[in-house]
Amino acid sequence: MGLRDRLKNRIGRLFGAEPVKAEAAKPEPVKPEPVKAEAAKPEPVKPEPVKPEPVKPEPVKAEPVKQEPVKAEATKQEPAKPEPVEATADRTPALRSVPEAEAPGTGAIRSGVDAPARTSHLRPIFRTTEQAFRVSVRNPETDQTVTFPCEPGEYVLEAADRAGHELPSSCRNGGCLTCTGLLLEGSAEIMEDQYVLEPDHLARNFRLLCITAVTSDARFVSHQQEEI
Repeated sequence: MGLRDRLKNRIGRLFGAEPVKAEAAKPEPVKPEPVKAEAAKPEPVKPEPVKPEPVKPEPVKAEPVKQEPVKAEATKQEPAKPEPVEATADRTPALRSVPEAEAPGTGAIRSGVDAPARTSHLRPIFRTTEQAFRVSVRNPETDQTVTFPCEPGEYVLEAADRAGHELPSSCRNGGCLTCTGLLLEGSAEIMEDQYVLEPDHLARNFRLLCITAVTSDARFVSHQQEEI
């Protein structure tokens, strides 16, 4: 209650007047201050790491492969057809290449006329080529002549064996006179050391056919052992 109202009441009491009721002061409405709501910032949610469960591979059962048995067909070997033999102008059959099993120098020991062959004479296998020389050997006892090809470096005796002709021989390594022949035409050289022919024998064209190779077409006379 204010001062004025108190004075009025006191004067009213003096004069018997009713006291002035003080008006209740009306409280002024309180305006609520606007509350500024702070925007709540959402905290980022951290995703929990997901642990992948290990995948167990299922075992693969391999089915066994059945192999069919292979039937081996028997190969039929056709029989070898003999090569035709062409006759030359002098009615001497043309010589063919001798198969490897028949050719000399394969390492097998071959028998001579008078004694077994020695292994020291064995030579590489020769086959008839265009470089072969033509060799003729006449047997004075039968007056028969055989003609055969002789490759460069091939011994005359072995060339005759390869062609299927038999000439006198024994040691086949230049140690005897059994295969001695007389060179009538052409050129021929003794290819290995020998100790049975003297220089004068060589000068008279005697040759040991087991270790002699021709360097051209040549003609010989065999069975000359008694002439040395």
